[in-house]
Amino acid sequence: MTWWFSVCFALTPRAALDLGPVTVLPLPQDVPEARYRLTVKLRDEVRGRVEGGTLRSEAGVDLDALARVAARHGVGFEPLLKVAPERLLDLERRAAEHSGKAQPDLQGMWEVVAEDPRDGALLARIAEELDATGLVEFVDVRALGDAPPGDIGTPTPDYSARQTWLDPNPGLNVGAAWTQGLTGAGVRVSDIEYGWVYGHEDLVDRPMNAEPGQTSPYWVATLGYDQHGTAAFGEMAAPHNGYGCDGSAPGALLATYPEWSDQQGSRRPTAIANATADSEAGDVIMLEMQATGPDFRYVMAEIDPAVWTVVRAASDAGIIVVAAAGNGNANLDSASYANYRAMGDSGSIIVGAGSANSSHDKLSFSTYGSRVDVQGWGERVFTLGYGDFATIDGMNTQKYTSIFNGTSSATPTVATAVTLLQGQVMASGAPPLTSQQLRDLLTTTGQPQGAGGHIGALPDVGAAALELDSDGDGAIDAAWGGYDGDDTDADVTMTLTLGGSCTTTIDAALRGATPGGQVSVVVGPSGQIAVPPGPCGGTPLQVGPGAQQVTTLTANAQGQVDVSVPGQACGSTVVVVDHASCGTTMGIPIP
Repeated sequence: MTWWFSVCFALTPRAALDLGPVTVLPLPQDVPEARYRLTVKLRDEVRGRVEGGTLRSEAGVDLDALARVAARHGVGFEPLLKVAPERLLDLERRAAEHSGKAQPDLQGMWEVVAEDPRDGALLARIAEELDATGLVEFVDVRALGDAPPGDIGTPTPDYSARQTWLDPNPGLNVGAAWTQGLTGAGVRVSDIEYGWVYGHEDLVDRPMNAEPGQTSPYWVATLGYDQHGTAAFGEMAAPHNGYGCDGSAPGALLATYPEWSDQQGSRRPTAIANATADSEAGDVIMLEMQATGPDFRYVMAEIDPAVWTVVRAASDAGIIVVAAAGNGNANLDSASYANYRAMGDSGSIIVGAGSANSSHDKLSFSTYGSRVDVQGWGERVFTLGYGDFATIDGMNTQKYTSIFNGTSSATPTVATAVTLLQGQVMASGAPPLTSQQLRDLLTTTGQPQGAGGHIGALPDVGAAALELDSDGDGAIDAAWGGYDGDDTDADVTMTLTLGGSCTTTIDAALRGATPGGQVSVVVGPSGQIAVPPGPCGGTPLQVGPGAQQVTTLTANAQGQVDVSVPGQACGSTVVVVDHASCGTTMGIPIP
């Protein structure tokens, strides 16, 4: 199912990121390939490109100053995002159309390639010289190789009764959603971290859709990081097969993207960009990772401006990013994080770690602050991997843990809530919820936080599902963007009589429609309708390739219109454009 939104006004300008002075943190000691990465983001208007080491500007800007810095230090440049340019351009287009906001030039993020990437002091000097050219939006020297935010520390039985985080309070009340038939069907969930045990007996029967062409280095298994991915994704992915664990989103489509690979080395921003390019509005990306903050404490990955930039693009494209806050007990409201706060809201849902009891207190290690949206269980989560609870027949593929913890265990519990609720919305035919809507929904229906720095409410999936559909008829309330006229919401009803064998009645909430004003109805092949600026400023409405303008009508005082569409419309999408507001449009897929 595809939803199309279009706006008729100019894009909101994008503010450049101002990161302040360059700082260099120590390298992690346990990762054999740990190194620094110097990222340089050129100003959007420069349209800088690097191909085979050659620098050029699509805008005709002189880049000699950058080349001189590189020559002076014997370094080169390469694209930071190892993603095909056409995929990045498509991502920027989708994000701009969905959000109405100008997008960053993602091809303008480069990595400086130095002979010794472990020499942080040299990279810092190069960063300062690049910044002084006047061509650069930001530079950043980042230590790579931070540990994932995981543990602070015969036939297989059915362990599902031990997964108490799925139960009602103090759990997340996931079972209530299952009772309503919610499984996450229709939602793609992408997990980004170091690695997974793909052959685990409780994962092998579910397609994991590993990113093509990328394999995790040997040390991922040596350090046990593949157990981390198995435990984290196992919370959501394990099939309901009568043994082991029951995954919380058994109907979701799953995908994995390694943040470090044999082929590309450290690739966190690239992995996020590829997951975003493979996703559609309403899909979920889970960031099971952390980074070191300016106060040497572990925080969310988007402290890295390159990560923040890609996450913001994903959010603008309507994709829900659920990210671990990190296990550093950092206060994101402190002066140390002023530069992070100045970057603005990336749109991600940041997850703190709370207690596994009804107090829902912040756990001692969880990063906290006003930017942390909600909490999940940060202790005693029963899931796959590690083997502290059971290792059946000594097999690596039959390990189970009862003590998975940290913001790593918390994040999949919240991603579960997001996936099940998004699946509920999309199954009803309503537009996918935005990250802000989900933040609001999880907060207002969740269990309040107890003691400690702010990590937000614990989601109650059953209560949130009821809030979305207050009368339980399967139609999402109009207050959440749905089309349910049986509720007390203010609705608009359109009856569409379509040619061929398709006739349907749609009970719809036309947000932004103007009662008594003109609306245009467009029908065309799904995925091919594009409605550029038209009614604004008196310009006649035009439609994109493959689409057909059907009619222009005047809505009644209640905003109601009856439309008869000639011709074969099965498999099409109907888009309604309100002339007066020139704001949102609504796409209705016709089966």
